[in-house]
Amino acid sequence: MKLNELIEKYGEYEVKEGFMDLLEKPKPKSVWDLKNGDVYYFLTSYGYVMKTVWVDTDADNEKLSIGNAFLTEEDAEFAREHLKVITELKKYAKEFSDEDWAQNNCVQKYYIYYNWSNGEVFANYDYYTSYGNQLLFESGEKTQKAIDAVGEERIKKYYFGVKG
Repeated sequence: MKLNELIEKYGEYEVKEGFMDLLEKPKPKSVWDLKNGDVYYFLTSYGYVMKTVWVDTDADNEKLSIGNAFLTEEDAEFAREHLKVITELKKYAKEFSDEDWAQNNCVQKYYIYYNWSNGEVFANYDYYTSYGNQLLFESGEKTQKAIDAVGEERIKKYYFGVKG
């Protein structure tokens, strides 16, 4: 129950000594709401999940600015697995040159596609469109090799963020 609900219901009651010890500080709704004394988690350079307290130092703010601050241990563990999946997929990916992207070159660039309507993961391709941080592959076979090596379920969960 929230304090304002208690006040509304029991506003006329007297408060005894020690009542404040029963109150729990509200937890931040996102990492952007972290305040001094809030607990948060981050990944070390070795990939370990560490728990720490926000004290608004340069180190705290640097972690936040690069996406390495998490409200829960589970969120940090998810981020670690997300990075692992991307790294494993990069073994099979290719960086295409500017020439490969030229309008008259018609080089197929394959990517991993997730169909939300049927839950399937498969290789698809495009000639001219790049979708930000999407990993690209030089053939459908290499894309499928990457899918097989990493596993469809891990790709769904950690690359596409599919829950359940």
